[in-house]
Amino acid sequence: MKITKETKIAIGVPRGKEGFDWAWIQCLLKMLSKYPASYVFISEQAPHASARNRITKRFLETKADYLLWIDSDTIWEPDHIQSLMDVDEDMVTGIQFTTSENHLPLIRDIDVKYGVTRPYSKLPSSGEPFEIGGCGFGFILMKRKVVETLKEPWFEFRSGFSEDLNFCLRAKRAGFKILAQPKVLVGHIGEKVYGLQDFLAIPESMRDVFVQSAMVNTNAYLRKTFPNWREDLGFDELAGKVKDLGENLNLKDGYWDDVYSRELSDDFNWRNYPGKFPFISKELLSELPEKAKILELGAGTGLLGKKIREDHPEFILEGIDISKVAVKELKKYFDFFVRGVLPEALSTYIDESQDCVIGCELLEHLDEEPRKRVVQETYRILKDGGLAIFTLPNNIMPPEELAEHRVCYTKEKFKEFLHGAFIGDINVYEKNCLVSDVPRKDGTKWAEAPFLFGICVKK
Repeated sequence: MKITKETKIAIGVPRGKEGFDWAWIQCLLKMLSKYPASYVFISEQAPHASARNRITKRFLETKADYLLWIDSDTIWEPDHIQSLMDVDEDMVTGIQFTTSENHLPLIRDIDVKYGVTRPYSKLPSSGEPFEIGGCGFGFILMKRKVVETLKEPWFEFRSGFSEDLNFCLRAKRAGFKILAQPKVLVGHIGEKVYGLQDFLAIPESMRDVFVQSAMVNTNAYLRKTFPNWREDLGFDELAGKVKDLGENLNLKDGYWDDVYSRELSDDFNWRNYPGKFPFISKELLSELPEKAKILELGAGTGLLGKKIREDHPEFILEGIDISKVAVKELKKYFDFFVRGVLPEALSTYIDESQDCVIGCELLEHLDEEPRKRVVQETYRILKDGGLAIFTLPNNIMPPEELAEHRVCYTKEKFKEFLHGAFIGDINVYEKNCLVSDVPRKDGTKWAEAPFLFGICVKK
């Protein structure tokens, strides 16, 4: 729909005590002069949800057909309002980026199975409007019928979800669509105006890490602070929309080659796990025989092998990985190494040939049947009394949150799984580990993440 002088649009602006930045006022004046529609300006100074509720109530007292939300810390172009109108959908948002270190876009997918929202680490390449689960209301256009349908109070902080995301969730449940318009990239006023350029300046591998970190922190916060948040927000009503896992992208030709190539070329291989690898090498392997044979599954670029080599130069190290890029790195630290897909690659190992088998952050990347077979094959090739060590994330990053991860284990579920595939003494415990001590490009430090350790001794 083209904006004309007869188009009735209300502009809703929650404002802080500091008022409006001059750059914001300029954006507004340019838009009004280029698109002289029938505007109503509504602004309130109050805490977030209260301001939005007051604005919404005043909007319904007008005859406006559209409500355009513009935050007072947003910068935009005059044509952006027309670009939102062109989509002609119930709710259409521009894309704004955070002023925090990750600069992720303030649009989200709704994960209806796990009751959380998932940030975007990249934007679709098509450039076409795409459906989302929710967003911040920095610059979003909605039709009057959306507000009329949802009823008062329209905005509330509830069960750990912001007032904007709660509004979006209610709108989705009522059958309304929310689209993001990639033609509308709006600035975010902070220490400077943050935008797309700041988002793209962060390597994609780093953005993926930021998304993982956000999911971990969100899940932990919700579980601890709002234990019944899923029920309170009614996610089960949308559960039929959960997608199945589909094809395992870990097996896609070249997938891990690309991952490791990016990390190595950027000199940013963050996967050194200083809270985990030294513990495994110095503590868990300390009782092994002097010339123990160690096999690492999914050895990656060999950072655990490097640590074991430093601490135990007498050990015989073998490694398996699916990536040819990784295998080239393994030769630096391993005595023997092979490129192969698990569990098939284990078939060449003879019975009771290994003193220890290690799989760190491996099992969650496998589908159910191959995951079980890897543990069964590990049992077969271990010597009597041999040690198997498996680590994985502790109840974080399930399939719907990160496509690489095919399963999400709790402590009890992981223990149950291991008992079903391995005969012997099995101990599963939880441990918070620092993910990396490689300096981030912005100078900030990494946080700890929760992991499960499965320690199995063959009987």
